[in-house]
Amino acid sequence: TRLQVLFNDTYPAFAGPVRSMRYYFVDLAQEWDCMYLHLGGVTLDKPYKRIPRNVISIYPQGSEERRFYGFTGTYNPTKSDMNDMSVTNGYRFRATDRESPHNLYFLVNRMVQKFYGDHTAQICERFGFMEGIRYNQGETFEIVSMPYLNAGKPDWIQFRYDAGSNRLLRYENGLPFMTLTPSEDGKTVKEEQMSVQNLIIQHTEYGKVPQDYKGRRTCELTGSGKCDYFINGQHVTGSWSRPTLEDYTTYLLDNGELVTLEPGNTWVAVHPTSTQITIR
Repeated sequence: TRLQVLFNDTYPAFAGPVRSMRYYFVDLAQEWDCMYLHLGGVTLDKPYKRIPRNVISIYPQGSEERRFYGFTGTYNPTKSDMNDMSVTNGYRFRATDRESPHNLYFLVNRMVQKFYGDHTAQICERFGFMEGIRYNQGETFEIVSMPYLNAGKPDWIQFRYDAGSNRLLRYENGLPFMTLTPSEDGKTVKEEQMSVQNLIIQHTEYGKVPQDYKGRRTCELTGSGKCDYFINGQHVTGSWSRPTLEDYTTYLLDNGELVTLEPGNTWVAVHPTSTQITIR
């Protein structure tokens, strides 16, 4: 039910709104070998229990296993200035034009400079990149629709291909999915529709945590399953594989080769196998 964003090479001044983690987001962060920023979380019983030692948490109260630390060891949950809500001095702030809890933003670039240090993530060959990639077996498409677990709305989430810009535009409930991007000086904000260069739909098993009164979801990110790829106006199929949580996910074509993407931002939609996507 939540989105997780991965920044590589360049970091935004701030990003959000930020919410609490889920155990499967910890699984994702582990395979990307990154600094993970979130707003608290829930510790479940096995097999969904995760104790993420190498993340920064804004709410570190509670038992020792709930205290999360940064990669560099410079973050002390009892002495840090994380709780400073000032854009000038702190590392987070609340937007005045949105209601809580959907208004908390992190000053990402400042946090990277302070806490990430000289850490270098492990290089993993999940997929390849090549400008102008084309597939002989690729089929053209215009719209891909994903209901997730909302079977009554088969067109709930859509990506529509715009040939003019060679981008995929995201829609939710038939409306453009908009983002707000601030200027460098923070005085103006640009509103624009979310667009991506590549779309990967990773089909996996969803469920519910047993005896959880809030009905929290489970999401299996190890094993293997089918994949649909949408690249440069073409649709091709393949599979994903991640044997254990200590491994990283590889995205393959039907012939077993790594999929090649167009350079640019990529959206990975982790979609339940219990409902079908629609491609037009």
